[in-house]
Amino acid sequence: MNSTAQAHKEIKRGSVISSISTIIGICGTLLVTPFILKQIGDNDYGLYQMVGPLVTSIGMLSFGLNNSLVRFLAKYRSTNDKESEERILGMMHIVFAIIAAVAVSVGIACYFLLPRFYTKLHGPDLLKAKLIFAIMVINMGISIISQIYPSIMTAYEKFTVLNTWGLIKNIFVPIFKVILVYLGVGVFSIVISEVFFNLAYQTTIMLNCRVKLKVKFSYKHFDKGLLKELFIYSSFIFASSVADLLYWQIDKVLVGKFIGSAEVTPLTFGNHFADYFIKIATMISGMFMMRVMTMVVNNASGEQLTGAMIKLGRIQALILGLLYCGYIVVGRQFLDYYYSSGTTHTRDIAFLIGFMLLTALLIPEVEILGISILQAKNMHRFRAVMYLGIAVCNALLTIPFTKYFGVIGATIATVLALILGQIIIMNWYYKNRVGINIWRFFKETCHGILPIALVTIAFGFLTFFIQSHSIFNLVLRALIILIIYCVLQWFLGMNDFEHGLFAELYGKVKKLVLKPFARLKSKTSSKRW
Repeated sequence: MNSTAQAHKEIKRGSVISSISTIIGICGTLLVTPFILKQIGDNDYGLYQMVGPLVTSIGMLSFGLNNSLVRFLAKYRSTNDKESEERILGMMHIVFAIIAAVAVSVGIACYFLLPRFYTKLHGPDLLKAKLIFAIMVINMGISIISQIYPSIMTAYEKFTVLNTWGLIKNIFVPIFKVILVYLGVGVFSIVISEVFFNLAYQTTIMLNCRVKLKVKFSYKHFDKGLLKELFIYSSFIFASSVADLLYWQIDKVLVGKFIGSAEVTPLTFGNHFADYFIKIATMISGMFMMRVMTMVVNNASGEQLTGAMIKLGRIQALILGLLYCGYIVVGRQFLDYYYSSGTTHTRDIAFLIGFMLLTALLIPEVEILGISILQAKNMHRFRAVMYLGIAVCNALLTIPFTKYFGVIGATIATVLALILGQIIIMNWYYKNRVGINIWRFFKETCHGILPIALVTIAFGFLTFFIQSHSIFNLVLRALIILIIYCVLQWFLGMNDFEHGLFAELYGKVKKLVLKPFARLKSKTSSKRW
């Protein structure tokens, strides 16, 4: 098998494993979180969620250099320039070690400043927060100093190994957490599990690079010009990372500071649904990136790119629309089981937060191929700068909104910033700078799909007349929504392209599921013969 075919096979296999890993990760979180929360309580879970973003912000000192490293390694590999490859690896190894040392030093300083920042924490709560923070800082240091190895694996297109480890982590970390919680380790079970599997992951990837790929590092030449180029390329990735942190994590920090750790928990549960929404949307869109790159290279027109956006946008709308309808109809009842340790009031808050975020995210996630188009056209700088600016506005708005309106206020600030940045400004940019026919996009994407989604929600509200609050009732109502939505979309909402796509997917899944039974039947028949 030639190298190109091998690479395509590796990418395809890695994509499948990544998709399975994402689904298992979501299911694992849904199953394990209620048990952990019930055992450790809202307060301790809130402490973990409150401290985590601080450590994440310190970890951003790595500046996204791993992404730049992948780009340059791929370039050197394509020209078979081993000498340059070894030099950049040696240089970046030193750089990552320095960054790790600086990040851990900053973490140590923040450790002693925690009581001043979280003034509402005292006694045992403060001690727990400091210990959680210390363990997470150690884990962050390990990740930074070792991140050169996953970058090498990515540049060498060894996606199967990388994504298999992600799958292993998503399967066993939740199990490990449950065992530790059951043994009485409490909130520390979460961070201990993450450190243990991170160590195992980094060690395995390092051995793969050193032993199997036989990668070498050269420390003889430190190229300042190349390092500057790496930092410049990483700056916009870094800006997007900062923006993501401010968008999705700052709320937890500020709510913990101004209200208390217990209030962080309903905010976290509401945010979980937004996380799942984004993960599923990203998982689907990743498979279309290469097609967009090819179109841009071949100088595709704005109308052609609009057509590609509509194709993926309708698929995203079909899948995310089902999740959105399901959340509106059964989300609140689902929270009675998923967030069983919370009070009726906190579950109402969590549901409202989830509803606001999912509603605001619908348009950006349906338009997600637009980000790939920007990257392919090398026009992603505008989005990175805009996203960072809007995220800063979100952080500034969150402070007064949280003080006056509580935990709901923090989410209102996030939603307002999201609408302004990712809906109003980005759609203006798509239309006036990228050449996307945005009105055509919305008209054709919503055609058939939106009316049926509204009809499904209307039918869903009729299921409230089923007088029962059992888990059976929840499953029954969810199945009713699923059947109504899928049947109506199949016969009235979907076009021929979508029929063919889903029919092909169904055929592949059916073949995959029935294949073992076919083999068993074949063996049984041959024995009888």
